[in-house]
Amino acid sequence: MRPGSPRGASAVPISRFGRGLLIALAACLGAPAAEAADLKQVLSKLERNPGHREVCLASLGPVAVPDRRPLGRCAANLVGVLYLDLLRDRARLDNIRGAIARQRDLLSAVQQGVNSGVLSTGDSLLAEIELKYWQRQETALIASLLHAELFFRAVMESEPSEFVKPRLAPSAWPRDEAVALAALAQQEDIPEKQLPEVQIALQRAWIDYEAARRDYDLLQPMESFARTLAGATRQQYDIGQVSTATLQDRWRDATRLRDALLTAEYRLLAIQFDIMERLGRRAALE
Repeated sequence: MRPGSPRGASAVPISRFGRGLLIALAACLGAPAAEAADLKQVLSKLERNPGHREVCLASLGPVAVPDRRPLGRCAANLVGVLYLDLLRDRARLDNIRGAIARQRDLLSAVQQGVNSGVLSTGDSLLAEIELKYWQRQETALIASLLHAELFFRAVMESEPSEFVKPRLAPSAWPRDEAVALAALAQQEDIPEKQLPEVQIALQRAWIDYEAARRDYDLLQPMESFARTLAGATRQQYDIGQVSTATLQDRWRDATRLRDALLTAEYRLLAIQFDIMERLGRRAALE
């Protein structure tokens, strides 16, 4: 597992330093040969974990990387959400690295403009600051990914070279809250005295699902418009109609909205996974 692996090998390029660190870390841990894994395969490794079928009553929220292996209650839920978090942050890293590549190109163009007397040293300073801003974002995200991958490797005792984004079989997804509650009531492994508490937890998850779906639907056109505007601003910049600062503002907005969209997309998927896990429909993962 490497931060930012391209599809088929590594979804996002990683620096030589980062790649060397991961190889050394895997060697120290004695990790087996890397292989691809989807979420269903990963969760199947928890089948012998006592209590993995118990209902997870904890509300779904941001998952902090634990410092020890999860056992018993909620293990499958924890590992499943962590898997999705890793996929999300690899996509976020790809987005940040795209911003870095654009900024490097702009810095090179600005320096040429300064040398030819068309632009000022202030433009060059602005481009340098913006580049370092995105490099700081990259550094922080790589560290977070390395911590998460180290924990995942310890939990699963393996190191897949890539993760596969899961899909939910449409026929298995409840069309509304009432259908979800009816399906929950049919679960035979939920003690009757716990059913009211479990139902409330599912209702809370459904509220989160509706809010996350709305957020994702709103962000999609916002991100698309921001990308279109950034592209048009670059064309204006090339003919001297807008400033370096304006172009950078447009790119920054587009990059941040892309990050927000990715976060919303995987938040929605994590909530759906949580609900499916509560309903005993893990087999619906594709």
